[in-house]
Amino acid sequence: MTDQLKAFIAGGAGGAACVSVGFPFDTIKVKMQTAEAGVYKNMLDCVKQSVKSQGFLGLYQGLAAPLLAQPPMFAFYFWGYNIGTSLAKYIPGLHRADGCTDFYAPAILFAGGFSAIPGTLVMVPGERVKIAMQMDALSKPKKYTSSWDCTKKIVAEEGFGTLYKGTLATLARDMPGSVGWYGTYQLMKGMSQREDGTYSKFALLNAGGFAGISMWVIGVPPDVIKTRIQNSTPGQYPGGMKQVVQEIIAKDGLLGMYKGIGPALVRAYPANAACFFTVEIVTNFLTNQGY
Repeated sequence: MTDQLKAFIAGGAGGAACVSVGFPFDTIKVKMQTAEAGVYKNMLDCVKQSVKSQGFLGLYQGLAAPLLAQPPMFAFYFWGYNIGTSLAKYIPGLHRADGCTDFYAPAILFAGGFSAIPGTLVMVPGERVKIAMQMDALSKPKKYTSSWDCTKKIVAEEGFGTLYKGTLATLARDMPGSVGWYGTYQLMKGMSQREDGTYSKFALLNAGGFAGISMWVIGVPPDVIKTRIQNSTPGQYPGGMKQVVQEIIAKDGLLGMYKGIGPALVRAYPANAACFFTVEIVTNFLTNQGY
C-alpha cells in the first residue's frame, strides 16, 4: 500500500471522527451566521433556543450529508497534503539540503495550501446540502425529509451545478485555513517528539485541537461568506463574494464577518483533536501491519 493510499484511508477515518464530534457546534455556527441581527444574544442563547424549539436531536439535523461527504473529503485533503509534501521535495526552497521535508515549515505550509484543491472539489456539494438541511430545521413545515431528498430537490429546482455554489468562497476559506491547520499540527507535533521518536497521546490530541483553532481563526470570515452564498436564493448575490461582504458590513459592521466564531472555536478543539488522533492511529495501524 502506497503512502498516498494510506493517507487517503487515514484521512477518511479522521473525517468521520471530526464530523461526529463537532456537528452540533457546526449547526449552532451556521444558525448564528445566517440569523438576522438580534435573533440570538450569544452562542448559549442560540443553543437554548434551538434545543427548546427542536429538541437536542435538532442539533444533528443534516448530519447524514457531511457524514457521507466529509470522510472522502478529508481523505482527499490528507491525500492532497501527501502529494503536496512529495512535490515540495522537487521545488527549491521547500525542502532541506538533503531533500527532507519532515517538520520543515515551508514544505508543511505549501502542502497545506495544496491540499485544499482536491479537498474542496469533494467538500462543496456536501456543505451545500448540510447548510440547506440545517436551515430547514428552523422551518415549519419541513421542506426536506432527508439529505438525499434535499439533494434531489436542489438539483430539480436550481440545477446540478448549484451543488457547487460557494466553491470560490470555500477555496478562499480552505487554502489559507489549511495552511494554518497542517502548519500548526505538524509544528506542534514536531516540538513534542520524544527522544525515542514517539509522542504522548495528549501531545497529539493537543496539537490537533490547536490546529483546528488556528484554522478557524483564519477561516471564519470567508466561512461566513460561504455560508451566506450557499444559503442564498438564486440570483440573490449577482455580485458574488464582494456583494456578500458589503451586505454583512452594512448590517453588522466588521464584527459581522466573525459571526459564529464562538461555536466554531468551541467545536474546533475536540473535533480536530479527534480527527488528527484518528489519522495517527489508522496510519500507524496500516504501517505496522505492513499494508
